[in-house]
Amino acid sequence: MFGGVDARPRRGKKLKEWVRRQLDG
Repeated sequence: MFGGVDARPRRGKKLKEWVRRQLDG
């Protein structure tokens, strides 16, 4: 879904957590 997540580990961690919340909620 988000190719930039792997390219940007700094924002990737926060983005991954946010995406997980969106998918979980």
